[in-house]
Amino acid sequence: MNRKKPGGVLRAGSFPAEDQVFGGNGDHGDISLSPIPTGLAVKKEAIRRISTGAPTAFLSVDIDDFRAYKDNYGRMNGDRVIRHVAVMLLDLKNDFPGENVFAGYFGGDDFAVLCDTRKAEELALAIAAGFDAMAPSFYNEVDRARGFTISKERGAEIR
Repeated sequence: MNRKKPGGVLRAGSFPAEDQVFGGNGDHGDISLSPIPTGLAVKKEAIRRISTGAPTAFLSVDIDDFRAYKDNYGRMNGDRVIRHVAVMLLDLKNDFPGENVFAGYFGGDDFAVLCDTRKAEELALAIAAGFDAMAPSFYNEVDRARGFTISKERGAEIR
């Protein structure tokens, strides 16, 4: 049995190959869930930045074990998490003025943040810390007190 701590992990990593992120028509986001630009807008912004030749960092942001969270807490609570993460990412513009921060949403639990390279690592750490601070509020009292959740895999394996 694999037990997951409430809050999971929000990972901010390096940019995957363009065809992995921008496949298909590039519009994978559900605008109703997220107040930030979706896939096609992210692609256009990335292309615009690359074409200028200025150094640009692309942070791929993913919520670990989000499917298990949604299986336990339901779609509405999962959507609430997505909206909170989106707002947190939008607030980075205020937290990092002058760093040219752009946040976007691909759909599911996948986000992107584009920024100047000078503070990319600091920005990634701020994203993780911001998520860690808000994550406990997404869990019920029992799971918070226990320190983990138990979920059943779709293939019947308990995690």
